[in-house]
Amino acid sequence: MKIDLTLPLVLFSVTFASTLLYPRLREKFRSIMGQTQFRIRDAITLVVAMGLVVTVIAFIPQIAILAFFSASYMLVLFTFTYALTKRWYVAVAASGIYILAYAFFWNSVSLNFFAIALSILVSTLLGTLFSWRTAAVFACLLTVMDVVQVFGTRLMVVSAEKLIALGLPVVVMLPMFPSDGRIVLGLGDIFLAGMLAIQTVERYGLRTGLPSLGVSSLVFLVEEYALLNSGIGFFPATIMVTAGWLASIGTIEASIRLKRTPGSSSQQASQGVKEQPKN
Repeated sequence: MKIDLTLPLVLFSVTFASTLLYPRLREKFRSIMGQTQFRIRDAITLVVAMGLVVTVIAFIPQIAILAFFSASYMLVLFTFTYALTKRWYVAVAASGIYILAYAFFWNSVSLNFFAIALSILVSTLLGTLFSWRTAAVFACLLTVMDVVQVFGTRLMVVSAEKLIALGLPVVVMLPMFPSDGRIVLGLGDIFLAGMLAIQTVERYGLRTGLPSLGVSSLVFLVEEYALLNSGIGFFPATIMVTAGWLASIGTIEASIRLKRTPGSSSQQASQGVKEQPKN
């Protein structure tokens, strides 16, 4: 029997950090992107584009993947760093540090560091681009695409194996605990979890939204436990992320309705206060 606590804890930490940093980074990202927000057709286009990227990666040589991703990562890192610091030389240095690390000092620690940093930054950026409605549509469509590419075409599996073999920071690769072994989660799944967490906190407020991250992570833990002991290899983690998000929303909505139910303890308490005679 296998069980892993590391990945759910890391997923919770990334979503927690994304929701806390979002209010501070929102205006900085909007200074670059403007007040643009995705519409449903934009969400559909993004999912189609992601599916095409997965397909292309499955067929092109590894050297092309390495060149394309390295250039893309450096551009993203430069853009984010410049948005945060407004200093071009700091942005150039950040990109240079990544290239030097990948060329000379690359290991599991540096891979996870750059992958998690990118996860938090992209999650906050997506939080500025999506609304509650488009986020829900995007999550559903992305889950469908993931299922098709994993179980149907198997191209997601081929692409993931290529990226992992190159050691690119497009996954987090963590040692399991308390069981032995390693476990991998793609950044797309983490981006989705972070963006949905931000949307939840934006909709329900920090006090209600933050505890829901714990519900999502707990559901992910249970799903991961079932997966580890099922003998299945690659599995669409978007299913696990989306299911955790839906469970957290269900928990929040049930709590809200319970508080609104006539005769609930909270209402009885408030009525008791009102009925106290004045001195």
